[in-house]
Amino acid sequence: MIDSFHKQNIKSVWSLLECLGRTLRVYATKCTGVFPSLGNKEVYLYATKNEVVILCMDIVPENSLELANEVAQVREGKRPQYISIHDNKVRRDSTVWQMQEAAHYFLYALSCAQYPTCPQILCVLLTNGRILNYYSIQEDWALLPYAVKMLPGLTDIREHTLLINEKGYAEGAKMVNTALEEIRHMEYLSDSAAFKYLAGLVKVSAFVKDKKEEEVYVDSDNYDELDDDDEDNLDSMLLESAKEALSRQQNNAIKAEVLEPIANPRQELDKLVGCANIKRQIGDLLELTEYNCWMHLCYPEWKRHEVSLHAIFFGRPGTGKTTVCKIYGSLLKEAHVLSRGHVVVCGRGTFLGNNWGDEEKAVRQVLEMARGGVLMIDEAYLLNSSHQNDPGKLVVQLLMETLADEAQRDIAIVLCGYKEPMQRLLDLNPGLASRFPNRYEFEDFSINDLLEITRRRIREHDYHFTRAAWAKYKILLAEAYAGRDPQIWGNARFIANQLEHIYLLHAKRCVQRKFPKMKAFFSITPADIEPIDVPKAKRHVGF
Repeated sequence: MIDSFHKQNIKSVWSLLECLGRTLRVYATKCTGVFPSLGNKEVYLYATKNEVVILCMDIVPENSLELANEVAQVREGKRPQYISIHDNKVRRDSTVWQMQEAAHYFLYALSCAQYPTCPQILCVLLTNGRILNYYSIQEDWALLPYAVKMLPGLTDIREHTLLINEKGYAEGAKMVNTALEEIRHMEYLSDSAAFKYLAGLVKVSAFVKDKKEEEVYVDSDNYDELDDDDEDNLDSMLLESAKEALSRQQNNAIKAEVLEPIANPRQELDKLVGCANIKRQIGDLLELTEYNCWMHLCYPEWKRHEVSLHAIFFGRPGTGKTTVCKIYGSLLKEAHVLSRGHVVVCGRGTFLGNNWGDEEKAVRQVLEMARGGVLMIDEAYLLNSSHQNDPGKLVVQLLMETLADEAQRDIAIVLCGYKEPMQRLLDLNPGLASRFPNRYEFEDFSINDLLEITRRRIREHDYHFTRAAWAKYKILLAEAYAGRDPQIWGNARFIANQLEHIYLLHAKRCVQRKFPKMKAFFSITPADIEPIDVPKAKRHVGF
């Protein structure tokens, strides 16, 4: 059960909690107001034979952005707090530390009741707030006596009511109720036993085991000289440091297109014109991930199947690679294997810089941008030219390191491009080829596919063709399709360009004539249809 919680993201966690509230394999109960440190926050307990999850719902004002300065405050023997980035006078006690106290109370109560089992405890914190230094502070949380899983930024937290299951696992129910009954009769230790115990553990683990002082954000030479009167100055230093770091991160961000996740990705995939083979392959991958998830939930000791998310999209321009990639990220998020599901679209120019080492920096930044989602590299074959000193080769090597790192699970890399040059890229890098078992080939659209794409696109603007206009359009499209060069044919992109030209002529006609009836403004007539130039293959001169 604890392992399942560790794998959750801000969307998938709700499905897990609903499942736990229904399965008899887990005892689930609400215990708000039982743990003194957590006050009236919503608290739930989930228990099996040897595992207990303490889950807290921490709801804060919208758009809350805070800095966690827990380690430095514990070092001074002070209660850890979160400091508002917008107003450093607004502070509140660290919910992570409140949960640590609750976990300690739970085990302390079991020991007082002489309960024979000592369970493994995980503290899960769900909050709509955001912690500015969330990623760096996780290293310090890892040293706490009880494991912490925090999911910040849950904007939909108010919409969810968690299920309880007090008819669940009998041994878990017995253990939880024993602890809660003992806690209700215990005197609250407040800042004495429980807090000192936790603070002592952190002092030993966080500052003896080769912990670098700069990770605490303050120079060690000056830190000991600060007294109580300088507390506000210290907090101001921390806030300014955090804000500067955030500003640098934003200003130095790589320029790449970011596509946000979409709602109902399965429906969007089903609605795509053509792509029958693509839909089938993606469907098979999703079914395997779903099978893995449910089997692991029902049988925690079961060994999961290894599922690679990395993929190659073969296809010419306009065949829907970017559209499918956006749906792909959202589907993987919905399947609980990616935490965000967004798509970062980039190409060779994104990675190459003017100075030595720019490529490595760019790769690191792009990977960080894409974490939790999909990194889509368009025309990826351009990264590996025949020139020995091509800096693009370094980009491929750095990507190989990421693909080989087992810890880099929360990302899917998709390489896109024409089939022949992409195959040459893979032939030159056998290691790269082995990391991309998912191959999706996007075929050119047929005439009927292109006509259906046309119908759908004009409906987006409530337009319709007259019979004569539709007949003229079909002839125009057939002529363009027959004279196309398959290597540079635009497919759906040609349809988009042709319709833009039609919309332009239609708007011009409507403005000039000022039709008295509204229906005329939505009718595409033969006068609105003129062919656009179709790119032709360049002829090679010579012998």
